[in-house]
Amino acid sequence: GFNAGDLLSLGAAACWSASIFRLGVISRRGLPEVPLQAAKTFLLCFLYAGWLMVDWLVVRRGSLQSLWPGWASPAAWALLLFSAIGPGALGDIWMQRASNSVSAATANIILSLEPLFAAAFAGVFLGERLGRSGFVGGGLIFGAALLAGWLDKGDK
Repeated sequence: GFNAGDLLSLGAAACWSASIFRLGVISRRGLPEVPLQAAKTFLLCFLYAGWLMVDWLVVRRGSLQSLWPGWASPAAWALLLFSAIGPGALGDIWMQRASNSVSAATANIILSLEPLFAAAFAGVFLGERLGRSGFVGGGLIFGAALLAGWLDKGDK
C-alpha cells in the first residue's frame, strides 16, 4: 500500500520538477548551460558533504570508511567517476539545452521517461523484467511524453 516511501518519492519528483523549472528560467536569462550545471553540481556536492558529515558525526558515530565499504575499490571509484562525467554531466547539460527550446512542462514530461530507460538498462544488464502493470505504466509515460512534445511544437 501507500507508505512513507511513496510520499518521499512524490516529494522528490516535485523538487526535481521545481529544479528543472528554475534552471530553465535562469538559463533563459542568458547563463550558458555548462557554467549553470557546474554551479548546480558544486552546490549539490557541498550539500551532500554536509549530509555525510551529519550522518558520520551524529547518526552513526563510526569510522568514515564504514559509510561506504567499497571506498578502497578502484573499480567503485571508476564507476562513480564515469557516472558523474558521462551520464550525469551530459544528461544535465542536454536537459538544460532542451529546456531552452521547449517549455518547462514539456521538458519535465519528457524527462519522466527516465524510469523507462532505467527499466530497460535493468533488463539488459541485470536481467530484471517488468510485470504487466509496469508495461502499462511505461506505455502511459511514453505516450504522455510523445503527446507533450507534439503539443509543444503546435504551441510555438
